[in-house]
Amino acid sequence: MTPVNTASGSVLSIENLQVAFPVGGRDVLAANAVNLAVGAGEIVGLIGESGSGKSVTCRAVLGLVPSPGRVIGGRVRFGERDLLGVTDAELRLWGRLRARQINSVQFYRQKPLGPYIVDFYAAKARLVIEIDGAQHFEPAHQARDSVRDEWLAQQGLKVLRFDNLQVLQETEAVLEQILDVVKDRMGG
Repeated sequence: MTPVNTASGSVLSIENLQVAFPVGGRDVLAANAVNLAVGAGEIVGLIGESGSGKSVTCRAVLGLVPSPGRVIGGRVRFGERDLLGVTDAELRLWGRLRARQINSVQFYRQKPLGPYIVDFYAAKARLVIEIDGAQHFEPAHQARDSVRDEWLAQQGLKVLRFDNLQVLQETEAVLEQILDVVKDRMGG
């Protein structure tokens, strides 16, 4: 099932995206007022002159704008999920998971799995990692998480959940636990 934003009917929507880089004490826009809507089954190509913001736009959508650049405005949604609302904890963990740093296993960020989008996914280890903010401790959210985790388990996936503070304050312990589960799931 492809996640669709019920408000716009788009799988991916970019609204007034602005990305800036500091130059000489002020922000210089590398992408300004980018708008795009992609429906299910559509293919999009970005075409433009060198320096027109194509790569920066793509990096912003993926959450990979190189430092010191940053998104300063706009919205990027994949289905109903706000891709720009990534937490510091998710960014810290992604920096340690990407590029096969854990037991040479490829992790994916913001991966669609059935009706859900998971924070991190390692197909080889059949592992999902979720980073939870404070709202996940509310009873209604816990009930939704339980349904989600049950569906993922029915697909043969192991779900690991960490809260934001664990990732930020105990990063090495979190990574150690992930490594242990990866090794266990891969028989090594």
